[in-house]
Amino acid sequence: FRLPMAWLLPSLLSSTYSGGMITPAQAHCWTSDYPLLALRPMLELVRTVAKSDLSRIISPVLMLVNNNDTVVDTKTTVRLAKQLAGYHQLEVLDSDDPQHHILAGDLVAPGNNKQVSTTILQFIEQQLDFS
Repeated sequence: FRLPMAWLLPSLLSSTYSGGMITPAQAHCWTSDYPLLALRPMLELVRTVAKSDLSRIISPVLMLVNNNDTVVDTKTTVRLAKQLAGYHQLEVLDSDDPQHHILAGDLVAPGNNKQVSTTILQFIEQQLDFS
C-alpha cells in the first residue's frame, strides 16, 4: 500500500488533513478537515486486509469501483477481489465526482443514484434468491 507523495507531504506539515469541497451543499453537509490521527486506523485496516488470506472469505461481496478513482488504487481492489473464495461481483461504474471516488449520492454523484441502488438491490435479491 502506497500513499501518493502529493497527498502525504502537505499532510506532514499540519496536524489535519483538509479535503476540498466541490459544491456549497457538500461544504455545508460534510466535514472537510480531519485530524491526521483519524487516518491511522483506516490505513491500518487497509494494511491488514492487504495481508489477509482473502480466500477464507466465503460471504457474498459486492464491490463498486471506478477505474479513474484518484483516492484509492482500484487495481489493488480488483486484485484483492479476485482472491475472495465466495461469490463476488465487481461493478465498474462511472461517476459525476471529479475524483471518481464517490459513486452515488445527491451531493456529489446524483447521476448514479439509480444505477447504484439497482445494482445493490439486484445483488441482494440474487443472494436471497427472491427471483
